[in-house]
Amino acid sequence: MGARQRKIPLWRKACYAAVMVIVGGIAGLAALDLFLEHGVGPSADQQRSAALELDRATNAANARFAEQNPFGFTDRVRAPRKPQGIARRIAVLGDSFVWGDGLDWRLVWSHRLEQMVTAAGAPIEILSCAKKGWSTLDQLEFLQEYGPTLDLDAVLIGLVTNDPDVGLVVQRQLDLRQSITILPNVGGALMSRLDHVLAWHDDTYGYRNWAKALYSEENLVAYQAVLDELAQTCRESGWDLSVMITPNGPHEERSYGPELCLIEHLLTVAEIPYVNAQYALTRQLGRFSRSELQVSPVNGHPGPRIHQVYTRVALDFLITRGLIPPELASVSADPPTRSRYR
Repeated sequence: MGARQRKIPLWRKACYAAVMVIVGGIAGLAALDLFLEHGVGPSADQQRSAALELDRATNAANARFAEQNPFGFTDRVRAPRKPQGIARRIAVLGDSFVWGDGLDWRLVWSHRLEQMVTAAGAPIEILSCAKKGWSTLDQLEFLQEYGPTLDLDAVLIGLVTNDPDVGLVVQRQLDLRQSITILPNVGGALMSRLDHVLAWHDDTYGYRNWAKALYSEENLVAYQAVLDELAQTCRESGWDLSVMITPNGPHEERSYGPELCLIEHLLTVAEIPYVNAQYALTRQLGRFSRSELQVSPVNGHPGPRIHQVYTRVALDFLITRGLIPPELASVSADPPTRSRYR
């Protein structure tokens, strides 16, 4: 007679099954993480890693350069008074677009503009005064506190779509991707998807909803007051004030077309001359995709092609305002832009 087979308790079978499911799930997530990291071959991993490394290195180099500037700008140290031989000093104020997020500061449009002017022998200095995250309100406060010490003749604001931030709208975003160390690719993908889902179901959550909320009636009333004070500050100080609206590429009009029109209206009410680079961007770069125009696959800020258009638009605009000699219109090989002026 054979030995009697021992019956395995039901609870133990359930434990075995649970363990197998957990182990299988971990193995599956690990495989998915490897796939997300490496793609279908090593080239995808190499490209992403190279882009991330270059982005970090570029921002680190910009930050090191900014350390020598008393204000933390990616600009060389300027003398309190215009140097001998310099007839006009123009300050360009902006945010990360002018600071150079992910882009070598020397390729930023304000620096390229100064390089062109200097190479042509014009007695003009163009300062780049910008910090990441700055809004128009931050720029106004900087001008009020430090502008009188800079011996300025003119101010050009590089305005972006989130500049109406006056502190009334709080940005809510759950971004834990930087803190995910186990299976970071899967975790990052899940967090990104969760961000999209939350933003879809909650119109007070996420960057895009926050940026759109900046154009509510209440916020725009407060922003109009900021623009009015900016215009008054520059008038009283004797600084020529103007604005260049700098959308993040030719496709920005699809996302923020009505908002850009509102910005133009507010500037008109405040009697601030402006140019909108959207028209030149659409005409010259409309054939390119977003990914081709952003600074890198891991950084959505404007890349060199967009900054080249910014530079040309700014040059033409400042020429029409009499701040740069008209002879400099031929200093670049780029075709002249016909952006809309007011």
